[in-house]
Amino acid sequence: MILTKEEKEKFEILMYQSYLNKCLKKSKVDIMVNPTGFVRGIPKQLAEDMNTLALDMIEEISDKEKLGRLKYICEYFLSQKTKRRVAQDNNPNVYIYDKFTIYQEQFKRLEMLLKEF
Repeated sequence: MILTKEEKEKFEILMYQSYLNKCLKKSKVDIMVNPTGFVRGIPKQLAEDMNTLALDMIEEISDKEKLGRLKYICEYFLSQKTKRRVAQDNNPNVYIYDKFTIYQEQFKRLEMLLKEF
């Protein structure tokens, strides 16, 4: 079966999102303890990006492309919130600190850093 260039790009995006879904299931500790093997077959670049997010080393990055990738990862993770979790975010009487809160804070910091470029 021969794939066109567009089909290959779509396939690569689906594979990348598949790895992101697997990464989302892992805790911050899993990523820090095993920086390259927390998901089987994960691309090295994605593993490094996840490790950067887990170790909270965003300010040390001077590469605009890597900041863009990290922003995409945070956006994707935030889009995976359940309806219940989104409703809890919108409720001013409830404060939940979990992985989505961490990615939301990092997303805001990444936007600030990208504006500086």
